[in-house]
Amino acid sequence: MLCVISTDGPYAWLTPIYHVFEMMRAHVGNDALLTNVDSADLSGGGGDTGSLPQVSASASLEPDGGSAVICVTNRHISESISCRLTCAGRPAASATATVLSADAPNVYNDASHSDRVTPKPHDAAVDGGEVRVDLPPHSVALVRVELQ
Repeated sequence: MLCVISTDGPYAWLTPIYHVFEMMRAHVGNDALLTNVDSADLSGGGGDTGSLPQVSASASLEPDGGSAVICVTNRHISESISCRLTCAGRPAASATATVLSADAPNVYNDASHSDRVTPKPHDAAVDGGEVRVDLPPHSVALVRVELQ
């Protein structure tokens, strides 16, 4: 069963799903931005002839118009990927990132390890108006960008 908070007797802890919802909450109240992702495709697996991009993204512009929020997911189970993020016509002045990841895709939080999978600050660099962020395998990142 998927839930945002798990319990066991007197113990309660936040699940990785909770953290993803909390990260995506950064889009609430913002204006959605069209995203264009140029990424390698993952195998469809199981005889499926379709493909799935390794990277997915969503972006929004905050009401002040001076900053954007970009959520980026690396779907690959074992490979990291370096991403370049741009906001068309608006170069980045600075950026910060938070990433949710673990050593393996099946790692979870429980009563004994309630913070095994939690968002952590992550490196994001601005170079020539682009944001560069390296995503570990099976990760979700929230990138906040101050625009020029």
